[in-house]
Amino acid sequence: MNKKVKGAGLFCLDKSGPPTWRLCFAVKRKLILYEYDNLNDGDWVFTKELAVPEQCSAICMYDDSICVG
Repeated sequence: MNKKVKGAGLFCLDKSGPPTWRLCFAVKRKLILYEYDNLNDGDWVFTKELAVPEQCSAICMYDDSICVG
């Protein structure tokens, strides 16, 4: 992980199926997405950064969907 997730208020983990797990952090008005793939180097890799209109109070991930409240 890096300094992008410093000060994260929320996080959620989608472990719906090996070999790939996904992790989402809510930092102010951004969602920071990481992916863990143990087939490659076995480390968390930055995937995407998404802007949201307001600060998140809840997040949930399932398969390819992110629910933000």
